Amino acid sequence: MPSRRPSSGILRRFGLQPGDVRVLDRSRGPPNGVRFLMTGDVAIAALGNIELWDAATGTQKSEIPLPMDGVRAWAVSPGGEAFLCGGREADLRLIDLSGQEILQLTLSHDALKYLSSESPGLASFGAVHYPDGSFEDRSERYAAYRTVCSVAMSRDGHTAVSAYGQAYALVWDLPAGKLRVCLGEAGLTDRFVRIYRVACAPNGRLVLTG
Repeated sequence: MPSRRPSSGILRRFGLQPGDVRVLDRSRGPPNGVRFLMTGDVAIAALGNIELWDAATGTQKSEIPLPMDGVRAWAVSPGGEAFLCGGREADLRLIDLSGQEILQLTLSHDALKYLSSESPGLASFGAVHYPDGSFEDRSERYAAYRTVCSVAMSRDGHTAVSAYGQAYALVWDLPAGKLRVCLGEAGLTDRFVRIYRVACAPNGRLVLTG
């Protein structure tokens, strides 16, 4: 990961010595988030694949290739033994630290077709203004209800939630490997509200959407 080492002044502010700091020596672009396992001695980074890093030395231990087009959203299981990953397709995959796929959560064709009919939310905003006064919109949209933008798991490992920048969030029953319920559609104001972030209560009974 291209990075400058912290200056001595910054280290002093945090009460650290140069030897107390580790830089992940990653030659590719920045990861799509970093998590720590419960033990705190292993860091996990995600981009195209899942990477395991030694937090004490800052060196990469292993890399887990994933059967999907990159990782767009992911969460570590409560016990730290697996990852829930989502990519450009609506499916979610639960994969252990060895790279073995434990579970795949898949929507039926009819459900995917129905949910995909909604106009997708924006993945990025951008525009170009030209000197002649013309305007070009370069915003990019998510593929209709297929690109996962947020996932979460309950502490008991029984519930997973996924969001796609659409009016719905999906709640999955992990032991059964099936969709439990859709959250969203028109709210109290009778207008559609996009859901970009989800969180799950420890007991799995409450879901927070943002």
